[in-house]
Amino acid sequence: MKIHRICFLLWLSSACLFQAQAQSSVRLFLNEGTFYTVDSTNMPALALNLSASFNQTSDVVEFNVGDSIHLHLINNTNVSRSYAIQALSVSGQIPAQDSVLLTLKSEKTVSWILSAANEADSYLGQSTMITAIEPNSSNFYWNIREHQVEAVLALNQQQNFDWATYNPDYFTINGRSNPEINQDPVARVVGQVGDTIFIHMANTGRSIHSIHFHGYHCEVVQSSRSALELGRVKDTFGIYPGQMKVLRLVPHQSGEYPVHDHNLVAVTAGGIYPNGMFTTLLIQ
Repeated sequence: MKIHRICFLLWLSSACLFQAQAQSSVRLFLNEGTFYTVDSTNMPALALNLSASFNQTSDVVEFNVGDSIHLHLINNTNVSRSYAIQALSVSGQIPAQDSVLLTLKSEKTVSWILSAANEADSYLGQSTMITAIEPNSSNFYWNIREHQVEAVLALNQQQNFDWATYNPDYFTINGRSNPEINQDPVARVVGQVGDTIFIHMANTGRSIHSIHFHGYHCEVVQSSRSALELGRVKDTFGIYPGQMKVLRLVPHQSGEYPVHDHNLVAVTAGGIYPNGMFTTLLIQ
């Protein structure tokens, strides 16, 4: 996963994307391609990438608190697609091979989910994070999703799928399963004792997940679902579909400790354990 860092404001309107210093601008492409699982099963997919080449790991858009950016969201597919940032009540349509210019700004640390306005395209992978961070802070990103091959194939053919029969086959963080998650420098948390580390979690799937930390406790600093969660310090965090949650971790001890979904089904891929939502924190 790539992170595009920007140093000014973030806007929402209609156009394209790239980076600059005084007037930041980024291009984010909506691409279609093939998603490969850890056991080489493949399925059609969408992704939001910083280039016109499909990568199943959607890229994060990151900018500094108080700064500005123009985000050019480009539909690189041959059909019209929708987009939405639900937390900002922003949504619209992008014609095939056309673009929309989004302009946003934040005066505080915050993360938003940018996705499709329709369930089908979101489930196929059109979802990522836009986040405002403090300069020089340490940030990591977990785009949490699950995948049922039967559902993907039906939705890709614009067919109805009976969600009452939903039974996912694969579980991923940033489009990857264990052990590949630990090869992703955006996902794999690495730091030192006493560091202040922010972990941005977005649930862009359809299932509730329960992320459990061994060795450390984290504090909730953002929850899009309930302000009552703010300030809570614990080692397990439930995250609902469509929810954005930001955690602050200040490690008190060195070591390598696992992080995984408490629902062990989500730590599988194609029924094989531990090939799902499982990674480790490395604190030195």
